Amino acid sequence: MNNKAANHLPTPAAYLLAALALLLLFSSKVLGDNVAAVDNVLDMGLEVPLKQSTGGTLYVTASAAGIAGDFLLDTGAGMVTLSQAMFYKLQQARQVEHIREMAARLANNRIQRVDVYRVNDFKIGECRLGTVEVAVMEGGGRNLLGLSVLGLAAPFAIQLSPPSLSLSQCGLQTVASLGG
Repeated sequence: MNNKAANHLPTPAAYLLAALALLLLFSSKVLGDNVAAVDNVLDMGLEVPLKQSTGGTLYVTASAAGIAGDFLLDTGAGMVTLSQAMFYKLQQARQVEHIREMAARLANNRIQRVDVYRVNDFKIGECRLGTVEVAVMEGGGRNLLGLSVLGLAAPFAIQLSPPSLSLSQCGLQTVASLGG
């Protein structure tokens, strides 16, 4: 191949520019829909107050079968996880049904066996989400609100000032689960 032909081959930068041009061409439709979805959450959704800890983590009051507790808002968790104390209250009120066992990957990357239960009438503030599945870990000391339930109310938005959670799909839903 002579030098004249080699000079006409596209460079990696040219490919990058072409990809960016295509992205810009098609992104206005995609971004427009996403911006509209966020606007709908903020304008039409139910806003639930959050409590911010001194460490910066966010908590929301939620309930299962009428038993309330504070839940750490954890978008890194796949499921709702109940503390032993809250699980015990639900168990005493006969408001849990054991479904299965599963392996869960924890934040520290360890795998732990967890029991999965079905609970009725799960609510985040006044947002009623219906029957959901929750995980209970041995020695679990805190309630976590994970994506399986947040997804039922999606789209959702988290505001930091003032701390609040906007939910858009409140009403009786089907069972929320992870991998089941």
